[in-house]
Amino acid sequence: MCKTNSTKKIFKPRSIFGAFFTNGIAICKLLCYNFVVKLFDLTFGNNIQGTGALFYRGGAAYDKSGGRLIIPAGGKADFGTYFNLLPYCTYRTYCGAEKITLALRGSGRYTVELRMRTTDGAVVILNTLQADGNFSADIGIGSLPDGGYLYFTVYSQQGCELYGGYWSDESIIGKDIKIAVVMCTYNREKFVRENLARMAAGIQADSVWADRLHVFIVDNAKSLNLEENSFYTVIPNKNIGGTGGFTRGMCIAADGDYTHFLLIDDDIDFDFNTIQRTWYLAAGLTPKHEGACIGGAMLILEQPCLQHELGGKFGGLMQRSVNNKLDVRLTQNLLANENAEKPDYLAWWFCCMPVSYIKENGLPMPLFIKDDDIEYGLRGSAELICTNGLAVWHSDFAGKYNGALEYYIKRNEAIVCALQCKRTRFSVAGKFLYFAHMQLLLKDYGCAEAMIRGYRDFMKGSRFLLESDPEEINAEVHSHEEQNFSYEEIENMCGVNPDSVKYKKPLKTNLIKKAILFTENYTPRLFFRDKTGVTDIKNLIPSRAYLKKTVIKCNSIAKTGYICRLDVKRRRKVRGQITRTFFAILFHYGKVRKDFRRNAEKLCSRENWEKLFNS
Repeated sequence: MCKTNSTKKIFKPRSIFGAFFTNGIAICKLLCYNFVVKLFDLTFGNNIQGTGALFYRGGAAYDKSGGRLIIPAGGKADFGTYFNLLPYCTYRTYCGAEKITLALRGSGRYTVELRMRTTDGAVVILNTLQADGNFSADIGIGSLPDGGYLYFTVYSQQGCELYGGYWSDESIIGKDIKIAVVMCTYNREKFVRENLARMAAGIQADSVWADRLHVFIVDNAKSLNLEENSFYTVIPNKNIGGTGGFTRGMCIAADGDYTHFLLIDDDIDFDFNTIQRTWYLAAGLTPKHEGACIGGAMLILEQPCLQHELGGKFGGLMQRSVNNKLDVRLTQNLLANENAEKPDYLAWWFCCMPVSYIKENGLPMPLFIKDDDIEYGLRGSAELICTNGLAVWHSDFAGKYNGALEYYIKRNEAIVCALQCKRTRFSVAGKFLYFAHMQLLLKDYGCAEAMIRGYRDFMKGSRFLLESDPEEINAEVHSHEEQNFSYEEIENMCGVNPDSVKYKKPLKTNLIKKAILFTENYTPRLFFRDKTGVTDIKNLIPSRAYLKKTVIKCNSIAKTGYICRLDVKRRRKVRGQITRTFFAILFHYGKVRKDFRRNAEKLCSRENWEKLFNS
């Protein structure tokens, strides 16, 4: 059905009694609920270079200043794109959507083709309609097959313009929710200001959002100097890590009149539309699914059409990003997202949870940074919703990596594994042995020592987390960071510029080959060559360091690196520490695991967190 320049009516009584009865029921509903008609707004572009194909394809032109999409005569715009396609299976499953409406605001004459893309990539044209100016059409989705998505294509006849539009479904009735947006930060005022500016612009454009959202900025550095504003509150906080900052915000949400909290990183780039569509989705969840958590995918800011993760998996030994390295401009990858495997957890760069999740599962584990989102996600039993179009941009994590972080990575992985996974002491000890020896092979003794400290602190059990000062631990960890140099400085010191190194595609390394490589850790110095190996922290390849006295661990994102040199005395010392730690895990892991599980509730209690907040 096509409706042009029409207005929909909520109440359509057939008699006076019918009017009283129908309107009475509706008024009663409105006292408790809002009609959640809109699913999300269509968007035509943003400020990030190279993202145009995520919004539309074809010969149209986006006039950012005027907020309009100009389609010349004979041209077309295809909206089967990451941010504008409709993942109808998500809304049908979780919100009970039945009859979707596509509405467009525009001028000029144009043809709209309503389309469905099936799981095998085939295009089914559902309807072809003519429009002059504004446009509205309904699509029944009850019988559409699973795994596909809806979209539309506009064909301009004599030249037309689109000013906006949205997908909606009036059959969805949801609760009027309120979200506490929690942003934790540490000395990143520039990022915080940029993100607040995005939200301020969105709220200014439609004041209704001032009542639906409030932003809490938890400042772990106590250094923010922001102007006062009614839509956000700054919370000075002790530096107890990102975990502590997010938990502080969660406690505020639980104590207030908020139904949900949304955890977001301070250094992400996002469109306000992403927060809006999260609100609409959370508000429209049926009672069966109202406990679900909603996650935003991560797109890599340096390659803004490349998806890093659509939720994550963790089996105890390794974590894995769902649908990693997908170019979401491609149709097959959009379908892959619609049919993605269910994640185990949602990362906290953008994760919306109901406040009831806290009551059911407690507060996060005090891990300071790294893997807090994994542990908290695995602990709960809520449904996790990820979909095309819900995403933020974040810089590649490799750009911020340093070897000292391995303390938190390995310590917290071990804690999460002990609490939430069924892994034997042999697998945990074997993982430690493998990664520690890899760092020895790379001559990165500092990184190996960070791993050793992480596992040793894990082996101290829950008492270590309950009694230690996280600020002191963090200061000690970062005191072991290696000094980074620019590529130019590295070339001056080593005669090699990492950018100029041409890598051969590495052969697949099986266990036997890796074992042979690791014999280098017991090889006398005289067998080493005066050559420099170069490896990228994004893809560590031990063979590039084999029997070389110097290894450059470069960071191709930040264009920096640090230099690792063979030191047989330090190597021998670290090797002994690895052996002792390996046997400690092997003989005592079961006891430590039981201790963490026994005291998990105490670690995550409000009482323990209040002690950390106020210490």
